[in-house]
Amino acid sequence: MRQVRELASPQFATNTFPLIRECHSTSQQPAQHLLQRLDDQTDRLNAISTTSLRKISRSQQVHIDDKGPWSEWLERLMIRKSKNIRCRDFNEMAGGDHGNSRMGLVYADGNAMGKLIPQIDSPAAFEVFSEIVDGSIRESCYRALDHVLSEELKILRSGKNCRLPADILLLGGDDLVVALPAKRALLFAETVASEFQEITRQRILNLAPGNSLKRCFERLHVICLTISCGVAVASSRYPIGLLLELAENLLANAKQRGSQSSKSSEYQAPSMIDFQSITASSGHELQRFRRDQFFVDCIDNVPRTLRPYSLGQMQILRTSINTLHSLSRPIPRGKIKSIYQAATEPSAFRSRLLSRELFTRVDLTHQKALTTIMHRFADESTFDINHYPWITTDGARCCVLPDLVDAFDLYENRDLRSTIHVSKGSTA
Repeated sequence: MRQVRELASPQFATNTFPLIRECHSTSQQPAQHLLQRLDDQTDRLNAISTTSLRKISRSQQVHIDDKGPWSEWLERLMIRKSKNIRCRDFNEMAGGDHGNSRMGLVYADGNAMGKLIPQIDSPAAFEVFSEIVDGSIRESCYRALDHVLSEELKILRSGKNCRLPADILLLGGDDLVVALPAKRALLFAETVASEFQEITRQRILNLAPGNSLKRCFERLHVICLTISCGVAVASSRYPIGLLLELAENLLANAKQRGSQSSKSSEYQAPSMIDFQSITASSGHELQRFRRDQFFVDCIDNVPRTLRPYSLGQMQILRTSINTLHSLSRPIPRGKIKSIYQAATEPSAFRSRLLSRELFTRVDLTHQKALTTIMHRFADESTFDINHYPWITTDGARCCVLPDLVDAFDLYENRDLRSTIHVSKGSTA
C-alpha cells in the first residue's frame, strides 16, 4: 500500500546539468572561448571549443610561415606575406567573387607521361626531364594566377591590403590542384594549359644539341609537353572530398579524349579541358550524370555536349559567351533556361523541335548570334541552319547549347574580352 501511495503522483527528475553552448565549428564539443573573426567588421563573437581555438591558431601560423607554393608565388611577385592576404576558407574565397558563393576546383595532370618516361634512357636525362616538368608546372601555375588575379594584385602593389581569392592545394611534378571562385576557374585552366605547353616548348628548344634528353625527344618527335584539366564547380559548402573526386573524374575524361584525338601521337596528346557545374541534388557521379542529362554514349541519341574541349574550342566557347554578353538586348534569363531545357529533352526529335521553335521566337539579333556560334563550333562548311541545334564536329553530331548555358556565368566580363596571354619566354 505504501508503494501504491508513493507512485500515485508523477515523479519529476531534476535536471542537474548546466546549460552548455556547442562549439561553432566542432559541435560535438562545448564552447569554452569567444573569438572574433579577423575579417568580420561587426562585433559578433563566435563561441568555440579549445580544440577549435588551437586549430585556428595553427592555421593562421601556417598561412604566415608557409614555405610551399603559395609563399613561393608571393616571393616571385615580391609581395610581402601577410595573414590578411590568404583566404581563411573556401567560403571566404568564393564570397570574394562579387558575392557569388560558388567555387571551382581545377585539377591538372600531364598527358602521356606514363608512355614518355620509360623512353628516357639515362639518369641524367631523367633528372633534366623532372626539372623541366616540375619547373614548368610551377611557372605556368604562377603565371595563370597572375592573369586571373590581376585586379587584386594591382591593389596589393599599390600598398593597400586585400584577400587573394585563390589557393594552391597541390603543386609539383606534373600535378596541380587549385581552388578559385567559380568565375575564374575556366580562365585559369585555359591559361595554365596554354602556358605549360609554351614553357615546355621553349625549355626543350633551349636544351643543348648533344643533350641526351633532347636526342630522346627528337627520336620520339616530341616538341612540347601538355597537361589536361578537370574543372569542378559547386557551392563553396559542397563537400570538398566529393568535389575533388568529380574534378579527378573530369580530368580522366579529358585525358581519355585527348589520347583519342586525331592530333595525338603515341608520346604526345593535345591539352583538353572538361568542366561540370553541379548542385547537391545532381550528384557527383560524372558518367551517370552525363548519360542521364546529356545522353553521352547513348545509342540512337545525340550527345548534348561537346565536352571535353581542346584549347582552341575553349577559346571559341569564351568568344561565343562574349558574343551573348555583348548583345545590345541580352537574351532574357528565362529564355536561356528554356534553351537549356529544350536542348536536354530526352527525345532527340522532340529536342530539335522545341529548340527550333524557341529559335523562331527570339529576336533576329539573337538568332544571328546563335547562328554565328554554331558556325564557330561546327566543322568548316558543315553547319546547316536546317539542322539546328545539331552541329557536326569531328564527323559526329552533337549539341553545344547546354555547354554555353553551363559556362554562361563562369566568366567575368573583363575576362571575356581578353585573349589568353602566353609568354614567349621562360626561366630555365
